[in-house]
Amino acid sequence: MMKKMVEFKAYGGRALRVAIGIMTLVLVMAGGAGATKFITNDAKGGDCTSFGTWNAATMTCTMTTDLTEGIQIDSNGVTLDGNGHTINGNHLNFFESGIYLSGRSGVIIKNLNIIHFAWGVNLFNSSNNYIIGINASNNKQGIYLYSSSNGNTLSGNNANSNNGGGIGSGGSSNNITLSGNNANSNNGSGISLSGSGNTLSGNNANSNNYGIYLGFSSNNTLIGNNANSNNGSGIVLRGSNNTLSGNNANSNNDYGISLGGSNNTLSDNNFSSNNLYGISLGGSDNTLSGNNASFNERGIMLSGSGNKLSGNNASFNNDYGIDLSYSNNSMLSGNNATFNNHSGIYLGFSSNNTLIGNNANSNKHNGIYLSSSSNNTIYNNFFINNNNFESSTSVNKWNTTKTPGTNIIGGPYIGGNFWANPGGTGFSQTCPDADGDGLCNSIYTLDSYNIDYLPLSLNFSIDNISPASITNLTNITYAPTYINWTWTNPPDPDFNHVMLFLNSTFLTNITAPQNYYNATGLLPDTSYELGTHTVDTAGNINETWVNDTASTLPASGTTLNLYTGWNLISLPLMSEDTSISSVLSPISGNYSIVWAYNASNTADHWKKFDPSAPFGNDLTSMEPGKGYWIMMTNNDILPIIGTVPESIDLKIGWNLMGYNSPASQPITDALSSINGNYSIVWAYNANDTADHWKKYDPSAPFGNDLSIMEPGNGYWIMMILDDILLKGE
Repeated sequence: MMKKMVEFKAYGGRALRVAIGIMTLVLVMAGGAGATKFITNDAKGGDCTSFGTWNAATMTCTMTTDLTEGIQIDSNGVTLDGNGHTINGNHLNFFESGIYLSGRSGVIIKNLNIIHFAWGVNLFNSSNNYIIGINASNNKQGIYLYSSSNGNTLSGNNANSNNGGGIGSGGSSNNITLSGNNANSNNGSGISLSGSGNTLSGNNANSNNYGIYLGFSSNNTLIGNNANSNNGSGIVLRGSNNTLSGNNANSNNDYGISLGGSNNTLSDNNFSSNNLYGISLGGSDNTLSGNNASFNERGIMLSGSGNKLSGNNASFNNDYGIDLSYSNNSMLSGNNATFNNHSGIYLGFSSNNTLIGNNANSNKHNGIYLSSSSNNTIYNNFFINNNNFESSTSVNKWNTTKTPGTNIIGGPYIGGNFWANPGGTGFSQTCPDADGDGLCNSIYTLDSYNIDYLPLSLNFSIDNISPASITNLTNITYAPTYINWTWTNPPDPDFNHVMLFLNSTFLTNITAPQNYYNATGLLPDTSYELGTHTVDTAGNINETWVNDTASTLPASGTTLNLYTGWNLISLPLMSEDTSISSVLSPISGNYSIVWAYNASNTADHWKKFDPSAPFGNDLTSMEPGKGYWIMMTNNDILPIIGTVPESIDLKIGWNLMGYNSPASQPITDALSSINGNYSIVWAYNANDTADHWKKYDPSAPFGNDLSIMEPGNGYWIMMILDDILLKGE
């Protein structure tokens, strides 16, 4: 009797452990169909050679015949290539898996048909495996991952027509990747996951009970999936921080998507022709943008708080286009709620919401309907219906303060809403606008509790007069790499911004009241022309050029000759950008490492930069006054542009310093400001192969061979006291 146990996992988490001896007896009595095959990493791959070929080098078992037994893989890193063959369980054992893994990783299962098992593929506590090109159909469950089966990848599989679900996970299985799978016509869910951090892309989950079901699941990404024609909802999501983009959930018997949770993002999805709602959202701080929810019973149903809906289309629905019920502090902007059989927008028991820039047109009953919903702010919306407004026990704000800017019908000011009807006799279509500001001269009373004090008027005159030009354009400061311009803005009340052009190329817009611009990253000793046009709030451009020409200062510049091998250098000039990658960019590829010595950092004097290392570098900048060891792989020349530093701080002990003068000097003159506070100086000449090292000892009467300090060289100096080396002449 074999002592090894085989563990079989049942749907819903129940486990049945049966000793091999007992199972063998039962299967013999039942017809012998359930004798499991085992694959292990040994000379024959376990039982592999009884039904295929074993490549020990690649740990690959390739099937050469069909099977009626399940396969259990008992080694990590094994590949099972079904080679197009079929494993047929014949429904004789309702607790057996076609393929079973327990505690395995790195396993690849591919090119295999699995039918008539309890589970086509069953992974228990198995992570980082690959299931590719499997057809797991007509089982109880197609593919199932259970008990912390994390990081698995399922690609190009078919899990169709199973009695339960197509593809599922349970027991906190996270970070699963599903791409290009088909999970259709299952009695349960096409895809059902309960973990977090999963990625689903390009999958089909159609004609199931539910299409895609993610329960208590967060931080998932769903892109380009199809969940259509399901008996329940297309997509059900219960969790937070999920991202859904470009998915289709259409023609489902319930909702296109049913979403409960917070901080989820839905963008550019299509939820249409569903029997209930296109989008049913219950939760907080969710963002919906660019989605289509049309031809449903209701387009978008929203409850919760802090949600943001922008640019969505909720049209041609049988009831409401957008339904806010028990919803607070949400923002609706730029949505279309048109041609619905009831109201375009409905608010029920909802408060403190903001509705801006929405279109609620051509709806059968109302443009907007409010029931027990107060303290909402509703302005700059477009209403053109036979009946634009209906309210019961609701008091709301219908305009903002008069603000310059293009309103929803193209007028020059934002205020209230546009109230119109199809016959052209609506309030906003007929009200006078004496001053041409795009706002009616009179208020619009919706009812005794709701008044639009700044309704939009269609009878405004279009502003086509451009603003005056700027004046007093001049450069106030300049340097080798920048020029700062200032000017006086025009007095026009509708003046908005200045368009800037540098040498006739568009640069940027400067919005009033700002009246200056600092152009950076310029070349030294170069002439630049700043050109300007002014623009008002209506978009009118003053085509008259107002220009000013200025030049950057000449830059101090020098070059350093560098030789293959170690070089001890310093920067004689202060660059505008001191990042080490920028300073050394002219010699990129010709050096391998840079070291610096920081006398002030007693915990770790040495800092390094290795351009080939992705991490571990703690030398990030190069500055004048400091010395650097650089290993050159080829001779090269390093150009330096900048200004001369004023002083160098030196600390007791060894310092690796630079030389802060534009010209060479005798060492006694160069170090005169710290005379008596140093004991020895060393230099390293990379070009002197006979004797690299040179020294100067001020107390020695002879033997010194370092007599001149030169810009671009680095020096080791031993300080007796802290001091400051002043700039040499």
